[in-house]
Amino acid sequence: LDVVSYPKLNSCSKLPEQWPVDDYPDGDPFLPWIHDVFPTDDGMFIQFVAQNKRRCYTGGTEKEENLLHAFAPQAALFQ
Repeated sequence: LDVVSYPKLNSCSKLPEQWPVDDYPDGDPFLPWIHDVFPTDDGMFIQFVAQNKRRCYTGGTEKEENLLHAFAPQAALFQ
């Protein structure tokens, strides 16, 4: 298990604005991409919205082709 720190994330009340959507690590292709977070008004719960990051790329460039290859394990999640 690897620990990933997000130093710019420093407030629960500003969690939706500070969530590092574009700085999310690509190290494990099996993990979903968390792109939205919503804390409840009382702070008791946090709702995460996540999706398969592979669907965000179409493979139109060589860089995206390489990413699609790296994200190949996520294809199994659709089956």
